[in-house]
Amino acid sequence: MNGIESFLKSFGIQVQENGKLTSIESPNNINNIEDYIMITLKGKVYYVYEVHRANYILKKEEFDKDKALIWALILYKKLNDYNIDHITGRKIRSIIEKGDEDLVKSLFYKFDSRILSIGEKQEGKLCFIKNNGKASITYDDMEIATEVPLARAYVAFYNYCSIFEKIFKFYYDNHKLMEEKKITKHEIVELYMGF
Repeated sequence: MNGIESFLKSFGIQVQENGKLTSIESPNNINNIEDYIMITLKGKVYYVYEVHRANYILKKEEFDKDKALIWALILYKKLNDYNIDHITGRKIRSIIEKGDEDLVKSLFYKFDSRILSIGEKQEGKLCFIKNNGKASITYDDMEIATEVPLARAYVAFYNYCSIFEKIFKFYYDNHKLMEEKKITKHEIVELYMGF
């Protein structure tokens, strides 16, 4: 087993190879057999697909097999992470209805400050920008939500912060490997979020 396969195994992922076809899967994931990640090799290029009910969606093309496996792991995590906090969403809506926006903002203190910015655009952060009773959510030059009602924007922002927390943790926990493979945090965000 090579280093990258050991890395994948640390996430509970197995690599299954069959000729020029590679799939990554978790033995614990028996509920979602119609959705999976697959890598094919054509010539010298690895193609990374997200598969939903036999619908193949090309996500990445890569010459480096290990890098293709890392992209596949990120897509696998996206497919299997659950990121919606309905309880906190209801709490945020209730607080906004009562007009206590400062209390809502305090809910975001639990997140790493490298993840988010409230009130101003900052590069490399998920940003919440309020404008005339509505708000927009951005990441760098990407618009995630534009001019949506305040309560809905805060709920979405909270859930996106949960997603970004996982993405950034993955990046920082594996920084040495990401650096070695020349994978940036921005590329991981783009792939995971589908930008």
